[in-house]
Amino acid sequence: MSGYIVPFAKQELLHHMLQVGGSAVCELHRPEQTIQATFDVELTDETAVVSAELGSHTGQLTLRRKDRANHLHLRDFLQDIANGRLESGSLAPAQA
Repeated sequence: MSGYIVPFAKQELLHHMLQVGGSAVCELHRPEQTIQATFDVELTDETAVVSAELGSHTGQLTLRRKDRANHLHLRDFLQDIANGRLESGSLAPAQA
């Protein structure tokens, strides 16, 4: 596989950030290169809103707080942005 991946050991960081909120940096690896994703998690009673930046690419993801697989959804989201699948990493529509 030549695409960027979030190492298994970093998934605990993603899980932790989705519980407490705040900002973090997560490395994504592929055989010949490592890049960093910076992301912020804003928590409400019902949702976790994640804003991510990887180089010049940004995206936003909203997750339901009660989903036990949120760290996996966040991992997939970061990997999609890093690997050029920007449709999943596009900005969320503005809410009224």
